[in-house]
Amino acid sequence: MSTQANSQQAAILQSPNKVKLIDAVAGAGKTTTLAMEARHACEGGLSERAILALCFSRGARLRFHEKLKEEVGEDSTIFVMTVEDFARQLIEDLAEKGRIGRPVVHPDVEGIRGELVDAAARVWQRYQEQGIRSDFNFGLDENNQHLDDIARRLAQLKAALETRAFAPKDAESHDDDDTNDGDDADYDESGDGDLAGQPDPIADIIREYEAQRHPYPEEFRWQGPNDAVADLVYLLQRQPALGQELRRWSLYLVDEWHDVNAAEFELLARLRRGARLVVAGDKDQTINRDRGADPVFSGLRFMAAYRPDARRFPLGMSYRFGKDPALLADGLTHNGCEGRPDRDTVVRRMRYDPSQPGDCARLVAEAIKESLQKGRPKPSNRDFAVVLRDVDQSIEIETALMEAKIPYKCDGFETFLLLPEILLLRGILHYVSNDYSALHGRAHADTCVQMVLALSRYFYLTRDPKHWKLEWAERRSVLAYAQDEVRRTPEVLKSFFDGALLRETEFDSPQARQSKNLIRPVIEKMASMAGTASAHELLTMLRDQVDLHDATSRAFVSRDRVASARRSIDAFLRFASSHGQVPAAQFLALLSQMENDVALVRRSKNANSIGTRRSLVRVTTIQAAKGREWPYVLMPFLAQDEFVRTRDATNEVRHLYVGLTRVMKELVLFEPDEGSAERRLAYLGGLR
Repeated sequence: MSTQANSQQAAILQSPNKVKLIDAVAGAGKTTTLAMEARHACEGGLSERAILALCFSRGARLRFHEKLKEEVGEDSTIFVMTVEDFARQLIEDLAEKGRIGRPVVHPDVEGIRGELVDAAARVWQRYQEQGIRSDFNFGLDENNQHLDDIARRLAQLKAALETRAFAPKDAESHDDDDTNDGDDADYDESGDGDLAGQPDPIADIIREYEAQRHPYPEEFRWQGPNDAVADLVYLLQRQPALGQELRRWSLYLVDEWHDVNAAEFELLARLRRGARLVVAGDKDQTINRDRGADPVFSGLRFMAAYRPDARRFPLGMSYRFGKDPALLADGLTHNGCEGRPDRDTVVRRMRYDPSQPGDCARLVAEAIKESLQKGRPKPSNRDFAVVLRDVDQSIEIETALMEAKIPYKCDGFETFLLLPEILLLRGILHYVSNDYSALHGRAHADTCVQMVLALSRYFYLTRDPKHWKLEWAERRSVLAYAQDEVRRTPEVLKSFFDGALLRETEFDSPQARQSKNLIRPVIEKMASMAGTASAHELLTMLRDQVDLHDATSRAFVSRDRVASARRSIDAFLRFASSHGQVPAAQFLALLSQMENDVALVRRSKNANSIGTRRSLVRVTTIQAAKGREWPYVLMPFLAQDEFVRTRDATNEVRHLYVGLTRVMKELVLFEPDEGSAERRLAYLGGLR
């Protein structure tokens, strides 16, 4: 059933401009307006086959497809694709015509695992031969988190078109030893180091990976999940005439434009070739830094690229919420946001005492219970979303929900109990208390595997089987062996510590040897005190004497991930402190029981499956919540030292805006009380 256009939508539809930028607010019907454009074009005689609908994520693609069915018809034949899939299809077309070789396609990071591992091994070998010292742990073969960190850095470079610094030059072979041509520094905008200066292991691994993947200018041996757009831009830059061989569309419709990155912007500009282009986005929702999204592409850069065909159109009324959230949104961003006149959305502010650990989380649980009891019509748990700034805040929220007997599901991230930094602390507590009973049972088998991985990450465990003179050494690494054995018999974790993590070997890197010498006496002291000290006292000793914050900075690649892991460690120690003088074994049993409480939900991938038929509160992050909505939204920890994560005030305001605009019926903001008023967010200070 088609939608009646409002005055702003009517102005967009009736405009003769060939290029339109729809500058919308949250909940204003961006996707619906684009679908209206498709319907309007079809009514004007344009074939559905001449229209291409694009977006930047699988979830957005599904929403776009549904809106097109509503506006154009159930049997609509309009193509709906992500820009990455679109680029991959065009590369396939070029391969079909014999213009390039057909690359093997790996749609996810798992598919390029082997290539990244091999690239890391080659860089490590070169460092050894050249005497280059580095604290970086090159063992990627069985460490999923470390692998993901490198893949994320690779994706960021692709999004910014920075990997062209690694592209082969004409008449160059992939066997050439000189891969550093001096041009790399021109492309270093990431803040992660000079790609051509001092040794940067991540950049060197990526350079090696690209040399094998893209050995010659027109040859791509394989493509990973983020290669297609950058590869196609590279080909069109080298051979602009190739663009004439690609299929043409008369109308491009692009949704969620605020997620566009430099590579995608460049590709669409090259492929448009005079066609009509309509894009819709909300520049104030540009928070996808991992994929290179930048609000510059929703402003002057866009208008300059498409002058004189381009015109900008506002879409300022949200259909999602009423007046009060709209006033907050406009006060934050000055984007002219208006609320839906017929919707009464309540905004409440609750005050908590930041000096009392757990006070904010307790109030969150109480607010959910209160709303469940008084709501008319009666809401269900699934109507509630607790929207966090980042995953480290989930520790207090999850424990408060458990204590209040409120069933929940972590949405977009894993429960805090399985974060690598928390599994490290749990593993050490098991070892020093010599108690592994809490790890028994099938429900904890995967926990054992993940715990071994977390420990190996922090202890710089070598993965090379040749370094371990055991019967199984030729068949698998010490890590794989430990995973299998600890999964079957958790007590083997003690042997893993004694034989691999704490014991020095001739194959240890200088960093691994230094780390073992530092941590060994601390763990011995912890073990001697385990019978009398509480879990919190033991963990505090570990944090202070080993400097876990420093160790964490070497365990993760992403600086954002390092900061989040440090906060998780501190939050976990506060959680342990809240349990007083509980000994380590009892504390570990408590964690095991908490894990049992969420295991059924955690293992379920489908929110509608048998495992999650119970009504569940969603605990999510601002990043994961983007593009979604709930009747009741709760935003805790709105304090300067809790919410603010970067020095970029504009970026922080955008995150706050995205979080509060997910609401439909009631928004609850949790701020420091009068005694800590100086810690409240300045962005919200004058907004009521």
